[in-house]
Amino acid sequence: MGTTRKDGRSTRAIGARFVGVAAAALISAALAGPAGAVDFDPPVKRQQVAGKDGAEVVCTTFSDVTLIERLDGPTALAPVLVADPKARCGAPGPGRGVELELTDMSFVGRVGPMMIFSQMDPHGAVEIAVAEVILDKKVVFRDAADGDPLIRKAAIGRSAFHLGYVRGINASCSLRQDARACWAQLVGEGKIPKEMAGLAPDGSICAKSYAETGAPPDAPSIVTWTNEVEIFPDGHYVRTSQQDFGCLAQP
Repeated sequence: MGTTRKDGRSTRAIGARFVGVAAAALISAALAGPAGAVDFDPPVKRQQVAGKDGAEVVCTTFSDVTLIERLDGPTALAPVLVADPKARCGAPGPGRGVELELTDMSFVGRVGPMMIFSQMDPHGAVEIAVAEVILDKKVVFRDAADGDPLIRKAAIGRSAFHLGYVRGINASCSLRQDARACWAQLVGEGKIPKEMAGLAPDGSICAKSYAETGAPPDAPSIVTWTNEVEIFPDGHYVRTSQQDFGCLAQP
């Protein structure tokens, strides 16, 4: 039985609409074929124009919404969602559209009602975010990832959005130098989920990366593992898998 949110909407009704919107989008994505590691929904069009302030304005248009990004080198203003897919591409004026809290992040792709973004100028692990763009139009998930491609899985299930990636943590300690102490520190800082507290990997997994880069043993590490989460329409999420630990020396 669905619960009722503060705004009066049933979570069951939201979930049904969430899946319904996603189903139509996924059909179009399947017809378009794969784009990298994930079958992202293809936009109707994508435009790039010069902004008055010298920044680049990028408009990615779908049948139901247009995403407007304002990029300036390695930085970006918060992107804006505009409900009119026929809107002229340009910097949005005051009060136009819904601003997403994603400063300095750029659009990666869309699957159903979810848009994925990544950090533009990362140092080590890359910040990622997921925004729901149909119902509440807000950011519903944030984390950090590593590798290429950053996103390994993005699909709509019966009631949730499934996201798979290699989770990356920029540690302030060296897993290579003292794996147990570093892992305990990361758990204490809240960077490692509590359910993984007893799964400290052996520091030898760092040896190859540290040798290849010439990093000293006490150089801070990037700790990685494959991660899958289910993100629900109301914004809560559940981690469903953590495995395959890795370790890199921070650049």
